[in-house]
Amino acid sequence: MNFEIIDNCYQITVLFICMLLSAWFGVRKRSRSYIMLAFGYGCFLMGTLFFVLHLTILGYVPQIFYTCEISWLAAYLFFLSLLLLRAEYRTLPFSIGALLPALLTAAAVLRFQIFGPALLPCAACAATLGAIVYLSGSRILFDRKHGRWPSHLDHCFLLCVLLQISIYIISMFMSDFVHFNLYFAVDMLLTVMLAALLPLLHREVRHDLH
Repeated sequence: MNFEIIDNCYQITVLFICMLLSAWFGVRKRSRSYIMLAFGYGCFLMGTLFFVLHLTILGYVPQIFYTCEISWLAAYLFFLSLLLLRAEYRTLPFSIGALLPALLTAAAVLRFQIFGPALLPCAACAATLGAIVYLSGSRILFDRKHGRWPSHLDHCFLLCVLLQISIYIISMFMSDFVHFNLYFAVDMLLTVMLAALLPLLHREVRHDLH
């Protein structure tokens, strides 16, 4: 069986469960953070769902990915909104140390035309992923500077961005998308990291309440 279908079905199932749980926590706790995360999960799985349905029904990968990639970009915009929401509760100073990796991230997105090759979605992806790296990185550096243990949630966001970029770079050098290989290993790890955002957010919310 085509492992690409297995990989995508696995991702859809995991993210669907995470979306439901996150939405339930959001309604129960009246938390915008959980709702933002739920919307992020929903957008991500919708993009993957379109991809796998196209592949399953028509038997080939869609030639135009923008339906999928706009959904995935929307997911990262919701993740960015979650980070901005967290920033409302703690104003951080400008960080050169976080800006440099953010610029490198944006440059990598533009260089490898992630969510491209059209300029607009590619530039939007570069700005979004760069902003996620900056906000997460600045919070990590700030906590370390003041002797606090950085949030695992920020590290998880950085890993998600790194894995997302890695998937596109790896795909440029792969020709076999039927059997299990490095591409699918990284994609499945991305799914795990995306799913980890929920328990890490829940842990952070509980910590803040106490």
